[in-house]
Amino acid sequence: ITERSVFLAATAPSKDAPEVEPVDLLGQGLEGDELALAVKKMGVNTRSLGRRCKTLIINALNPDPGVTWAEPMLVSHVENLRTGMELHRRMARADNVILAVPKGSKVAYEGIPLAYVEPEYPNSVDQLVIKAVTGEENPEGVGIVGLHNIWSLGRVGRLGRPLIETVVTIGSYEHSGNYIVRDGSTIGELLQFANIRLKDGDTVVRGGPLRGESLDRLDRSVTKGTYGIFVFFITQQKRTAPSGVDAAETVRFSWKVVEPQGQREHDVRVSR
Repeated sequence: ITERSVFLAATAPSKDAPEVEPVDLLGQGLEGDELALAVKKMGVNTRSLGRRCKTLIINALNPDPGVTWAEPMLVSHVENLRTGMELHRRMARADNVILAVPKGSKVAYEGIPLAYVEPEYPNSVDQLVIKAVTGEENPEGVGIVGLHNIWSLGRVGRLGRPLIETVVTIGSYEHSGNYIVRDGSTIGELLQFANIRLKDGDTVVRGGPLRGESLDRLDRSVTKGTYGIFVFFITQQKRTAPSGVDAAETVRFSWKVVEPQGQREHDVRVSR
């Protein structure tokens, strides 16, 4: 991820088009619901944002296996993320902000304490991050928000213009990369840009390999909540469940995804 955006197509604005003045969200001094409404008007999805809490945890772990934008985002988008965290702190009226980062991470954010979490799925699930940071399940007065949402908030806060971009990992068993892409870009356009060619038997997923949705058409678009696009071949094997577990058969899904440490195979078993 760099501060540069990837636009697959662009047209020059009309000479008659009105110029949009940037909005200084931080300078306006808004808080709570008023700030949430102002942010919503800028195109940010506020459904999971702004819930009042005393302690706000920023979940800076990659949400799914194969997604890899968290680490470079933490290093390369510091001011963007600091702006996003401050805006969310004001929305939630939180007294404290804690940044939960992958164990072994070397990042440092002045004035913001860090909590280290083992970066193995499902440790990135919000409720498990809360327990890892606080030592409690469902503690009172604690809220959590993902790094992806914080990036979007910071983008709007820094540029002062409506949100038209999102960050995604585009990956297959041969390629993986992180991109800032324009909302509305089609899955087919992005796969072509990343030089990923589909083969017979491939499955295309929007989101993450575990929590995403498989697509049957490449003209489906990227939305603000999209954090990954993956192409993989699923092998399905039926295995009898171990004695004492369940008489139902289990189905084993496996796929390979390119990650920073090299190609890695992931397994999931689902009871039927």
